[in-house]
Amino acid sequence: MKKQKHSFRSLKVVAVSAVAIAVLALTGCPNGNDSGAGPGPGQGPGQGPGQTVQAVPITVTITGIPSGYQSSWGELSLRHPETGSGAGWDEVQIEGASAAFAFTAVPGAYSLRLWLRDSEYFIASKNIAAGANTVPFSAFTALEEVSITVTGIPNRYIGDIEGEMVLMHPGTFNQMSGEWSWISSSSAAFHMRAIPGAYDVHLRFWYDNDWSLLGAYSAPAVNVAAGANTIPFSDFAVVEPITITVTGIPNRYIDATVFLGLHTPGFINWIVENRGSVESSSVTFTLFVMPGMYDVSLDFEGLEDSWPFYFVARRNIAAGANTIPFSAFSRVPQMTITVTGIPGRYVGNGNWVDVGISLTSPGTDNLVAGRWTPSRGSSVTIALMDENVFWPFNRPGTYDVNLTFEWSEDWSQYFAPSRNLTAGNTNIPFGAFTAMENDDRAATRIGNREPSERTTRGGSHTRANPPRTPR
Repeated sequence: MKKQKHSFRSLKVVAVSAVAIAVLALTGCPNGNDSGAGPGPGQGPGQGPGQTVQAVPITVTITGIPSGYQSSWGELSLRHPETGSGAGWDEVQIEGASAAFAFTAVPGAYSLRLWLRDSEYFIASKNIAAGANTVPFSAFTALEEVSITVTGIPNRYIGDIEGEMVLMHPGTFNQMSGEWSWISSSSAAFHMRAIPGAYDVHLRFWYDNDWSLLGAYSAPAVNVAAGANTIPFSDFAVVEPITITVTGIPNRYIDATVFLGLHTPGFINWIVENRGSVESSSVTFTLFVMPGMYDVSLDFEGLEDSWPFYFVARRNIAAGANTIPFSAFSRVPQMTITVTGIPGRYVGNGNWVDVGISLTSPGTDNLVAGRWTPSRGSSVTIALMDENVFWPFNRPGTYDVNLTFEWSEDWSQYFAPSRNLTAGNTNIPFGAFTAMENDDRAATRIGNREPSERTTRGGSHTRANPPRTPR
């Protein structure tokens, strides 16, 4: 398969570290039992839970790109400066001194992160408007190579253990950089790129056998210089685990896998997330995060082709043990598309065949939403996920609909332009789609390549398969 521009699963909107140092100091918040509708997908700066958010086509053109980066791939991502949540990413071929990156996002202030060949560049905050934006390459600051050696690591973290270090902009959840290192002695070096300056440094230890999180620590406002740096382990303060028990889970979710996530109120930014198995009516999650006010999400997997999300706004999460009844959560609305009349050649009969649906803004390659699922019969219903935020998609409107089938040997793609999609479910017969050639343009419309096993949301899971530091 050709190179794909977008991946819903890689989600380079950046879910932030599980070791959040800052307490969320909010005032005037309603009672935590508020079970109003959750945030809309594509939520942008200043948008609160339950508000309708309009994501619009946006282009960011970088001008003055040095000749050494031309004839290569470049990537640009947008992130909210305070929370680390963002408006997605785009990757394009750099063919000259300028390159245009396309997004469907909410206008507002974002951090910009640019990758060109083996170099990285950064702008701390830039107002991004609807439509066309131009940013000169000279406005970016280059990241420099830094190494941070932690000394005096306790014996309990030495052995089959890997350490993760993350640099956060002070007082925020916005990540500058991060790296992993095997802990084989009382000191370990972490090599990464950053702009020299003060950062909140977060340190986590993971057990290699099952990637369980063993400990989380933080050191605030550490001055990180270019080149070599040293921080004694004694400078780090422990981040004590918090437990959240969800009670009263319905029987229909028994044997499902459930994920609980904490978010900055008003944003879907996955500050921390953990996985559990529903074996009874209650599940307890252990999280390494500071106490504070959070929006809380639940989503269930392993339920055939459905993927229900639930949400409760502004819960006060205290140190120690917390309990939230399932009845406090509200189901998050999610649009679905049902394709009928799928030919037998695209139905998996003992062999794997996956089917994906993605939505683009009419007449463009700007991905808006989509998802993949196994193809098991002549019809398939797919619950859509937002391209820009890992969250159920629920914005009725007119979209180009892209239908893709993939199997071990090849892939095929079909296209239905300017379809009106309503809230709830929209039926589209297979005959309404036109076959597309498997060319570069078709490849840009594939959307998320979502394998059967769940991958990390930008790197915030405390779960099997370590949450590698995202771009």
